[in-house]
Amino acid sequence: MSGYNEIGAMNFANGFLLAGGKSDALSERLMQEYDLDEATVKWHIKQAQQWVMQTKKALDVSNGEKMEADKFMYLPSMTQEEFVEHIEDDDFFRKYGNPVIIHAESGDDCVAMSAQLYDRIAEKCGLPETKELIDHEQRT
Repeated sequence: MSGYNEIGAMNFANGFLLAGGKSDALSERLMQEYDLDEATVKWHIKQAQQWVMQTKKALDVSNGEKMEADKFMYLPSMTQEEFVEHIEDDDFFRKYGNPVIIHAESGDDCVAMSAQLYDRIAEKCGLPETKELIDHEQRT
């Protein structure tokens, strides 16, 4: 188990539970996707549950108003330079997150995700899948 898989597993666990996912489903997913043993999975889930509680508390202010959250605050991020350096890595999304936010040198933020994740989202939202986008891409 590389340290990068551990980071990927923790990022995934945090986002999964914050989005309302159930611990049982998370446990199975972490063991399969990140090849973690049961004790490590339990530890990640416990840490993620604590993180979610702290995050939700931090977003509530004393007068009952919600703090405005950065739209990407829960997603892993990296600089444009790191992205360019590592995008060809075979296990890029396992190491750095899926999706991952790229902070461009121009000051803009971009979202990078695997084609598989895009296709799952596209299916749920009625958007064209990756193959269709490639087939209809204009070529010069």
